[in-house]
Amino acid sequence: MSSLERLKKVLGDDIKKYEQKMCGFKEQYVNHMNRVTQAEYQKNPEVTDLVFPRSPFIYSRIYIVKGEQDVQKFDVLQTFGGGSFTAIDVVSIPEEYHKDIKHKYVAHFIGQPPIYFATGGYIEFQGDNKIKLYGKSQDFGASVAGYDVNTVAKELIGLTGKFKEIDAEPNSGLETNIEKFFDGWLDLFEQKLDNYEFAKSASNIYLDKADVDNSDTMMDALMIRAINKVEEPFTDVDLMMALTNEMRVMTNEKLKQAFQKNMRDRND
Repeated sequence: MSSLERLKKVLGDDIKKYEQKMCGFKEQYVNHMNRVTQAEYQKNPEVTDLVFPRSPFIYSRIYIVKGEQDVQKFDVLQTFGGGSFTAIDVVSIPEEYHKDIKHKYVAHFIGQPPIYFATGGYIEFQGDNKIKLYGKSQDFGASVAGYDVNTVAKELIGLTGKFKEIDAEPNSGLETNIEKFFDGWLDLFEQKLDNYEFAKSASNIYLDKADVDNSDTMMDALMIRAINKVEEPFTDVDLMMALTNEMRVMTNEKLKQAFQKNMRDRND
């Protein structure tokens, strides 16, 4: 029995209620993003959809608005906790930088705190309902927890059925087995049923597998761990206390790792 089957068995009859809730969430998201697109860009989006690569435990929001150029950037944004245990969004809007895509989509369009790990690449609109995904973000890199961002984005965009053909060029040195990517999160969730422990483990994977060195990934990990530590409903004070405590915990973890590495180097 697969992790997906075992997890569904744990939910039992509640899974039907949850799936119905997610269908309602999909309708709300699509309607909201259509309104946002009209207000921001005075046009309809090329894609606004919510798909379920591993229902109901992994859902993905796909939002693509083509600008004036045939090539623009896209982000893959992943967060953990709250309802479904992980959301993986693919977002492409006509912004100059990958960081701007993340900030505009998360803060302004869906109105959430910065609790998303980000990676990115480029999307080329080739006409005749075809697109190509390639390259990597200089801001965030191409590693979606060790997996290639273009491969992940191709799978998720493909689930919408909006494009006739999607070509993806993988980045070297990253895994491309998409089934293994999704099943890996299900396996981890099965091991770490507690929201915080799962978010902590998932964040450590992102930090370990990052292919660029930047402070954003560390801050994302801090926010994701802290927001999964507090109980809802929580106040700004609760979240600030959780952030302060989690910063202390993460610092101790990094110091311990550095000490252990130093001891191993001495013994070699």
